[in-house]
Amino acid sequence: MELAEDSLSVVLASPLRPSIATLLRWLHEVAQAMEFAHDCGVVHSGINPDKIMTVASGQDAVAKVTDFGSASIVSTVGASTTNAMFCAPECTVGSTGPTKASDVFSFGMTMWCVLVPQGTDHGLGRNDVQVALALLKGCRPSVTAIDPYATLIERCWAAEPLARPSMAEVAEALRKLVACLVHPPPTPSSQLWATLLQSYNIEAEWKALHFHSQGKMHSADFR
Repeated sequence: MELAEDSLSVVLASPLRPSIATLLRWLHEVAQAMEFAHDCGVVHSGINPDKIMTVASGQDAVAKVTDFGSASIVSTVGASTTNAMFCAPECTVGSTGPTKASDVFSFGMTMWCVLVPQGTDHGLGRNDVQVALALLKGCRPSVTAIDPYATLIERCWAAEPLARPSMAEVAEALRKLVACLVHPPPTPSSQLWATLLQSYNIEAEWKALHFHSQGKMHSADFR
Protein backbone atom coordinates (compact mmCIF):
# COMPACT_ATOMS: atom_id res chain seq x y z
CA MET A 1 0.00 0.00 0.00
CA GLU A 2 1.33 3.45 -0.94
CA LEU A 3 1.88 6.10 1.71
CA ALA A 4 0.04 9.28 0.74
CA GLU A 5 1.58 12.51 1.98
CA ASP A 6 -1.31 15.00 2.05
CA SER A 7 -4.71 15.55 0.56
CA LEU A 8 -4.91 18.14 -2.18
CA SER A 9 -6.99 20.38 0.08
CA VAL A 10 -4.13 20.43 2.62
CA VAL A 11 -1.58 21.18 -0.10
CA LEU A 12 -3.70 24.05 -1.43
CA ALA A 13 -3.92 25.61 2.04
CA SER A 14 -0.14 25.50 2.48
CA PRO A 15 1.91 28.73 2.16
CA LEU A 16 4.19 26.78 -0.20
CA ARG A 17 1.57 26.39 -2.90
CA PRO A 18 2.69 24.29 -5.91
CA SER A 19 3.15 25.91 -9.31
CA ILE A 20 0.31 26.09 -11.82
CA ALA A 21 2.22 23.57 -13.95
CA THR A 22 2.25 21.07 -11.07
CA LEU A 23 -1.41 21.67 -10.23
CA LEU A 24 -2.45 21.16 -13.85
CA ARG A 25 -0.38 17.97 -14.03
CA TRP A 26 -2.14 16.65 -10.93
CA LEU A 27 -5.54 17.53 -12.37
CA HIS A 28 -4.61 15.69 -15.55
CA GLU A 29 -3.63 12.62 -13.53
CA VAL A 30 -6.94 12.71 -11.66
CA ALA A 31 -8.85 13.14 -14.92
CA GLN A 32 -7.09 10.09 -16.35
CA ALA A 33 -8.02 8.07 -13.25
CA MET A 34 -11.65 9.17 -13.53
CA GLU A 35 -11.67 8.37 -17.25
CA PHE A 36 -10.48 4.84 -16.45
CA ALA A 37 -13.15 4.42 -13.76
CA HIS A 38 -15.87 5.60 -16.13
CA ASP A 39 -14.64 3.22 -18.81
CA CYS A 40 -15.14 0.45 -16.24
CA GLY A 41 -18.68 1.63 -15.58
CA VAL A 42 -17.90 3.10 -12.16
CA VAL A 43 -18.67 6.62 -10.93
CA HIS A 44 -16.89 8.08 -7.91
CA SER A 45 -19.84 10.23 -6.75
CA GLY A 46 -17.75 12.33 -4.38
CA ILE A 47 -14.69 13.75 -6.11
CA ASN A 48 -13.26 16.86 -4.41
CA PRO A 49 -9.83 18.04 -3.16
CA ASP A 50 -10.23 16.02 0.06
CA LYS A 51 -10.47 12.82 -2.00
CA ILE A 52 -7.27 13.49 -3.96
CA MET A 53 -3.96 12.55 -2.35
CA THR A 54 -0.41 13.44 -3.31
CA VAL A 55 1.94 10.46 -3.36
CA ALA A 56 5.73 10.66 -3.60
CA SER A 57 7.11 9.30 -6.87
CA GLY A 58 10.80 9.92 -7.47
CA GLN A 59 11.53 13.64 -7.38
CA ASP A 60 7.90 14.56 -8.01
CA ALA A 61 4.59 13.86 -6.33
CA VAL A 62 1.69 12.39 -8.26
CA ALA A 63 -2.02 12.79 -7.58
CA LYS A 64 -4.24 9.80 -6.88
CA VAL A 65 -7.98 9.49 -6.32
CA THR A 66 -9.07 7.93 -3.04
CA ASP A 67 -12.27 6.96 -1.23
CA PHE A 68 -13.91 4.85 -3.88
CA GLY A 69 -15.98 3.47 -1.00
CA SER A 70 -18.72 5.90 -2.05
CA ALA A 71 -18.43 4.86 -5.68
CA SER A 72 -21.23 3.04 -7.45
CA ILE A 73 -21.99 1.22 -10.66
CA VAL A 74 -23.49 3.61 -13.21
CA SER A 75 -26.81 1.77 -13.29
CA THR A 76 -27.27 2.07 -9.52
CA VAL A 77 -29.68 4.80 -8.40
CA GLY A 78 -28.98 6.33 -5.03
CA ALA A 79 -28.17 9.57 -3.29
CA SER A 80 -24.63 10.89 -3.40
CA THR A 81 -23.10 12.09 -0.16
CA THR A 82 -20.66 14.91 -0.71
CA ASN A 83 -20.03 18.58 0.03
CA ALA A 84 -22.86 20.58 -1.58
CA MET A 85 -20.45 22.57 -3.72
CA PHE A 86 -19.33 19.40 -5.48
CA CYS A 87 -22.80 17.89 -5.89
CA ALA A 88 -24.39 18.28 -9.33
CA PRO A 89 -27.79 20.03 -9.24
CA GLU A 90 -29.62 17.03 -10.69
CA CYS A 91 -28.35 14.90 -7.81
CA THR A 92 -29.35 17.53 -5.25
CA VAL A 93 -32.99 17.47 -6.33
CA GLY A 94 -32.98 13.67 -6.48
CA SER A 95 -33.88 13.42 -10.16
CA THR A 96 -30.97 11.06 -10.68
CA GLY A 97 -28.38 9.12 -8.76
CA PRO A 98 -24.62 9.49 -9.33
CA THR A 99 -23.67 9.50 -13.01
CA LYS A 100 -20.60 10.07 -15.11
CA ALA A 101 -21.93 13.57 -15.82
CA SER A 102 -22.26 14.33 -12.10
CA ASP A 103 -18.63 13.23 -11.65
CA VAL A 104 -17.64 15.71 -14.36
CA PHE A 105 -19.53 18.45 -12.51
CA SER A 106 -17.66 17.60 -9.30
CA PHE A 107 -14.37 17.61 -11.19
CA GLY A 108 -15.14 21.05 -12.63
CA MET A 109 -15.64 22.40 -9.12
CA THR A 110 -12.44 20.66 -8.05
CA MET A 111 -10.57 22.33 -10.91
CA TRP A 112 -11.87 25.71 -9.77
CA CYS A 113 -10.72 25.09 -6.18
CA VAL A 114 -7.28 24.00 -7.35
CA LEU A 115 -6.58 26.82 -9.80
CA VAL A 116 -8.01 29.95 -8.15
CA PRO A 117 -5.72 32.11 -5.97
CA GLN A 118 -5.48 30.95 -2.38
CA GLY A 119 -8.31 32.21 -0.18
CA THR A 120 -10.75 32.95 -3.02
CA ASP A 121 -14.38 32.85 -1.86
CA HIS A 122 -16.70 30.82 -4.10
CA GLY A 123 -19.50 33.27 -3.35
CA LEU A 124 -22.24 30.63 -3.32
CA GLY A 125 -23.21 30.86 0.35
CA ARG A 126 -22.09 30.17 3.89
CA ASN A 127 -23.59 26.71 4.36
CA ASP A 128 -24.49 23.65 2.30
CA VAL A 129 -28.15 24.64 1.97
CA GLN A 130 -27.30 28.08 0.57
CA VAL A 131 -24.68 26.59 -1.76
CA ALA A 132 -27.05 23.92 -3.07
CA LEU A 133 -29.82 26.46 -3.72
CA ALA A 134 -27.38 28.79 -5.49
CA LEU A 135 -26.21 25.97 -7.77
CA LEU A 136 -29.82 25.01 -8.55
CA LYS A 137 -30.46 28.62 -9.60
CA GLY A 138 -27.53 28.42 -12.01
CA CYS A 139 -25.01 30.37 -9.93
CA ARG A 140 -21.36 29.35 -10.22
CA PRO A 141 -18.09 30.65 -8.73
CA SER A 142 -16.33 33.43 -10.62
CA VAL A 143 -13.71 32.28 -13.12
CA THR A 144 -12.30 35.76 -13.83
CA ALA A 145 -9.04 35.03 -12.00
CA ILE A 146 -8.42 31.83 -13.98
CA ASP A 147 -9.45 32.94 -17.45
CA PRO A 148 -7.16 30.55 -19.42
CA TYR A 149 -8.98 27.59 -17.87
CA ALA A 150 -12.47 29.10 -17.61
CA THR A 151 -13.95 27.50 -20.72
CA LEU A 152 -13.12 23.95 -19.66
CA ILE A 153 -14.36 24.51 -16.11
CA GLU A 154 -17.61 26.09 -17.28
CA ARG A 155 -18.25 23.17 -19.62
CA CYS A 156 -17.75 20.76 -16.73
CA TRP A 157 -20.26 22.45 -14.45
CA ALA A 158 -22.90 23.11 -17.10
CA ALA A 159 -26.44 22.89 -15.70
CA GLU A 160 -27.49 20.36 -18.35
CA PRO A 161 -25.69 17.03 -17.79
CA LEU A 162 -25.65 16.24 -21.52
CA ALA A 163 -23.79 19.51 -22.16
CA ARG A 164 -20.85 18.43 -20.03
CA PRO A 165 -17.80 16.83 -21.66
CA SER A 166 -16.77 13.25 -20.95
CA MET A 167 -13.83 12.65 -18.63
CA ALA A 168 -11.90 11.51 -21.70
CA GLU A 169 -12.42 14.95 -23.25
CA VAL A 170 -11.46 16.66 -20.00
CA ALA A 171 -8.29 14.57 -19.72
CA GLU A 172 -7.30 15.44 -23.28
CA ALA A 173 -7.91 19.15 -22.74
CA LEU A 174 -5.77 19.08 -19.60
CA ARG A 175 -3.04 17.16 -21.40
CA LYS A 176 -2.83 19.98 -23.93
CA LEU A 177 -2.74 22.63 -21.20
CA VAL A 178 0.08 20.80 -19.42
CA ALA A 179 1.99 20.44 -22.69
CA CYS A 180 1.70 24.17 -23.37
CA LEU A 181 3.28 24.97 -20.00
CA VAL A 182 6.06 22.41 -20.35
CA HIS A 183 6.80 23.24 -23.99
CA PRO A 184 5.43 26.74 -24.69
CA PRO A 185 5.19 27.79 -28.35
CA PRO A 186 8.27 29.71 -29.49
CA THR A 187 8.08 33.48 -29.81
CA PRO A 188 10.00 35.48 -32.43
CA SER A 189 13.34 36.70 -31.11
CA SER A 190 14.46 40.32 -31.19
CA GLN A 191 17.10 39.34 -33.73
CA LEU A 192 14.45 37.89 -36.05
CA TRP A 193 12.32 41.02 -35.81
CA ALA A 194 15.38 43.20 -36.43
CA THR A 195 16.24 41.18 -39.55
CA LEU A 196 12.70 41.49 -40.88
CA LEU A 197 12.57 45.23 -40.23
CA GLN A 198 15.94 45.76 -41.86
CA SER A 199 14.91 43.75 -44.91
CA TYR A 200 11.98 46.11 -45.41
CA ASN A 201 14.28 49.14 -45.03
CA ILE A 202 12.50 50.28 -41.89
CA GLU A 203 15.72 51.76 -40.60
CA ALA A 204 14.46 53.71 -37.58
CA GLU A 205 12.46 50.82 -36.17
CA TRP A 206 15.34 48.42 -36.76
CA LYS A 207 17.78 50.64 -34.85
CA ALA A 208 15.28 51.12 -32.02
CA LEU A 209 14.77 47.37 -31.67
CA HIS A 210 18.53 46.77 -31.80
CA PHE A 211 19.17 49.31 -29.05
CA HIS A 212 16.28 47.96 -26.99
CA SER A 213 17.63 44.39 -27.23
CA GLN A 214 20.97 45.66 -25.95
CA GLY A 215 19.30 47.20 -22.93
CA LYS A 216 20.16 50.74 -24.04
CA MET A 217 16.62 52.08 -24.15
CA HIS A 218 13.11 51.16 -23.18
CA SER A 219 9.84 51.02 -25.07
CA ALA A 220 8.71 54.08 -23.08
CA ASP A 221 11.38 56.10 -24.93
CA PHE A 222 9.30 55.86 -28.12
CA ARG A 223 5.96 56.97 -26.69
